[in-house]
Amino acid sequence: MPRPLIIRLRGGNNLLAADKGGTSDPYATISLLAPGSGSVIKSEAGKTKTVKKTIAPVWDYTVTFGEKHDLMVAPELLPSLQIKVFDSDTFSSEVLGCVVIPLSEGE
Repeated sequence: MPRPLIIRLRGGNNLLAADKGGTSDPYATISLLAPGSGSVIKSEAGKTKTVKKTIAPVWDYTVTFGEKHDLMVAPELLPSLQIKVFDSDTFSSEVLGCVVIPLSEGE
């Protein structure tokens, strides 16, 4: 039986200030990236709420991966986890930062 991967994103600290007044309106996306290509597996993605006027958002967001993508595979076939933080504006979103975390051991 496949084991799901449960990710809890509590929040952020000291984010870039993208708006006037020294704050941002941050939200985060959490995705699995396909091994090899690095493309987002669209069926395995989540998005936090937007927190207005802060550089220290508290999202307390939980997403479960593995219900649609079998994570019980050989280590070299495991996806990577990508977390991207954005500043939300009326007509667009600006990337504030990104991290990719390999789910396989080694390397």
